[in-house]
Amino acid sequence: MIKHVWIILLCILVLTAVPVKTLAADENGNTAEFEKHGDAIMEILSQESCQAGNISTGIIMNSDQEVRQFADFFYKRYYYGCSPLTVYYVTYSDKPGQFALGIRAEAPQEAARQQKTVKNKFAEVACGLLSKTEYGKALEIYQWVYDNYEYDYSYINNNVYSAFQTGKTACNGYTRMFQGLCSAAGLTCEVVVDGNHAWNRVVIDGQWRYVDVTWNKNISENRWLFVTKEEMDRSHNPQGV
Repeated sequence: MIKHVWIILLCILVLTAVPVKTLAADENGNTAEFEKHGDAIMEILSQESCQAGNISTGIIMNSDQEVRQFADFFYKRYYYGCSPLTVYYVTYSDKPGQFALGIRAEAPQEAARQQKTVKNKFAEVACGLLSKTEYGKALEIYQWVYDNYEYDYSYINNNVYSAFQTGKTACNGYTRMFQGLCSAAGLTCEVVVDGNHAWNRVVIDGQWRYVDVTWNKNISENRWLFVTKEEMDRSHNPQGV
């Protein structure tokens, strides 16, 4: 039996120069399954017996592509902490077509604690929303994020957990916080990435509406708040991609 270990390295915090891309649900419909995998990984990491290093998850995937799709989901849509986690997979010569998923953690219990802290906060805020309409919920969430977090010009606090600790964040933190809160409140919300910047779009009354908490915060006004795609494209996507 020959064992091969492959590490999936994806950017967690830094947005690199890429064409406009929506970080939406997985195109193959794996989001619900990937969410379960993420929860299972966090449960493993939370155990006192879990030690730092390479950790087997017991999750088997069917292809390299599926592992990469999961890693993309895990880093960009699932994990909110700042304690480093790296997705990898292992293949065995006597088990063709099986890709055993693993996670490398420097501090497994801390990573699980950070994730739980963020998820609990999302649930707390979502439960406290007063509005029953999609627009009202989205507006309350926007205002909560806008009022509670200053822009971090050092770009150090660019994830949700560190934002909760410091009260500062940058576009990645703003967008993922807004998306996570919308999801907790039952709203459909996605992150849109273009180059070194990111913003959100959220479904309100059956229509996609675009919002940029970061830029609104920087100019201290609500210029990009639930606007149409055409309105957003004038400043955020001049090529209309």
